[in-house]
Amino acid sequence: VTLQYSITDTKWIVIAQQGTQPVVSSPLNQNAVSVFGTAGLSVTPSTPTTVVPGLTNTITVPAGSVVYISSSGGVQTTALTATGFSVCDIYILIDGALPAVGGYQRIYAANTGGVTTGIITNWNVGFAQTLSPGSHTIAIGVNGAASGSNATVSGNSSSVLQGHLTILTMKL
Repeated sequence: VTLQYSITDTKWIVIAQQGTQPVVSSPLNQNAVSVFGTAGLSVTPSTPTTVVPGLTNTITVPAGSVVYISSSGGVQTTALTATGFSVCDIYILIDGALPAVGGYQRIYAANTGGVTTGIITNWNVGFAQTLSPGSHTIAIGVNGAASGSNATVSGNSSSVLQGHLTILTMKL
């Protein structure tokens, strides 16, 4: 934990801390939090909507705020042929639902003629969203897109596939 003394407020304020708790906090109810993938998820072409392990966080949104959500990570095909591929849909979920606009990508991890195993493709989604005041759960979801081979999505801290989810709450 990193503290900073505020002469104006005559108190100590947490400005940084490790883990899944807010890493930045201010008297204006603005904060930032990052969480990281904790395990790889095996996704088949028929996998229904599934939350990626470790990529979920519940936040409290103050009135008059906007929330910026971003995520990135890797998808690796398990196909063993030169033309093998995997297809996954990656999306941001807010309170279990896909927002009306933004936060969605279809990912193709496709082997090439020269590489016949384990091609990795990265996702990168992000957007600003106005949410009602109160508690909201933000998560990264994935599903199979009905074709191709199985894929591994995200991973833990020892994997180049490890995903992250960062949420910034800004009071306007």
